[in-house]
Amino acid sequence: MAIKQANIFYTGRVQGVGFRYTVQRICAKYALGGWTRNLPDKRVEVLVQGPEEDIQAFVAELDEAMSGYIRGKQLYWQKKKEEFRDFQIRF
Repeated sequence: MAIKQANIFYTGRVQGVGFRYTVQRICAKYALGGWTRNLPDKRVEVLVQGPEEDIQAFVAELDEAMSGYIRGKQLYWQKKKEEFRDFQIRF
């Protein structure tokens, strides 16, 4: 099974509402690797690795769980540059 990587940027009221912790919890459910962090411009960035179908399921579940806070999303598929064994919140 090929490992894919996606870089996702969320906009809206996505900081200070438990967004990164929700990302981490859902990623653990799908055993995805990567990280998430708040950006200075009030967006949240997510870098996630795993099977494409698991990434898509993660995105759909996160979008539903945080639908009241998300106003926009940009998702970019990219080549894997490094490998992550777990999922972390970066500060």
